[in-house]
Order: sequence, then structure tokens, then C-alpha cells
Amino acid sequence: MASKSTVPVHHPSQPNNNASGKPSATLSRSITNKQAELDALVKEYMNTIERQRELKARIDVLMREREAEIETKMQNMAKEKLALRNIHEELRGILHRAGMDEHSPPPAPAPPYLPPG
Repeated sequence: MASKSTVPVHHPSQPNNNASGKPSATLSRSITNKQAELDALVKEYMNTIERQRELKARIDVLMREREAEIETKMQNMAKEKLALRNIHEELRGILHRAGMDEHSPPPAPAPPYLPPG
């Protein structure tokens, strides 16, 4: 029976070793470059997260300010509405006392003008 010769197969997850058993210079540079790229991406990601936090905090502040403005405007409008209602009731009272409200008969016509004499 013939013996089979086994040829070592390089697995992609294993470093490509040269004869001395150390990774090749090209592989080392590639790993270093990939690590630098990864570090840059991680830094960019962390900066993006921090920027999102800052923007969210700013949005929260602006929302609270806007809500306070709206609440103040609504309170002012309620005060104005009450003041207008009071004025309306006061005017209705004046018209009623003068006999000029919606339930009063129309005023009598004025007597004809007669010149003196």
C-alpha cells in the first residue's frame, strides 16, 4: 500500500508564518492597519453616541422651555377670556338697565321736530 503524503494546509484564521515561525511583515502591517481602522471606527462611534446624548439633552431643554411658554400663553388667554366675559356681562347689564338689551322692545320713535314758535 502506498503511503499518503500529507501537505500542511494553511487555515485562514491562522497567521501565515514564514520559515522562522513568525508572522510575515506584510501580515503584521495588515493587522496593524486593521487595528488602526477599528480603533478609528470605535472612536467615531463613541463620538456619535456622545453627540446624540448632547442633542437629546438640548432637545429636552428646548421642549421644557416651549411647554412653559405654551402654559404661560394659555394662562394669559384664560385671564383675557375671563376679563372679556366680565366686560360683556357688565355691558349687558348697562344695556338692560337702559332698556336696550335683546329682550327690550324697540325704542319709541323720537317726536317730530317742531321749530320754536
